Amino acid sequence: MAENKTEYFKLAAIRKRANQLGLLFLVIAAVVCVNESLFVAGAATVKARVSWINLDEMRTPVLEFTTRNGEFKSMLAQENNLFYDYREGMQLDVLYDPEHPEQVKFTHFLVLWAGAVFFGLLALACFVFAYLMSKFMRLCVPAIVP
Repeated sequence: MAENKTEYFKLAAIRKRANQLGLLFLVIAAVVCVNESLFVAGAATVKARVSWINLDEMRTPVLEFTTRNGEFKSMLAQENNLFYDYREGMQLDVLYDPEHPEQVKFTHFLVLWAGAVFFGLLALACFVFAYLMSKFMRLCVPAIVP
């Protein structure tokens, strides 16, 4: 009987860790979401042109744009070509921080919010796992704990 109680408490510890991990992922998702929201709130939107594609592993586009102050910028984008098919000469909207024009992001949903969505889904998976563990443990309680 003591062996069954030990197994039960091991399952309880796993459930607790899953909840803690889910909470950690939820906090990370919230931090990423707040950071992106602050960036978007303070960013300026301009049209940029893809001047060429850096043919590295990720096919990262090189962007050219003029800031609202009239300063011309040409830089390697922070995002790569995994989600979208960028082509030379393509015009697209970008967000940039007016105080730091080298911080440029595409206006695509995935580029802006992929981190928050990813960590939010990880948190959800941990919470669902912990919930299912608690249901399983309730089914096993009569057999394990007298």
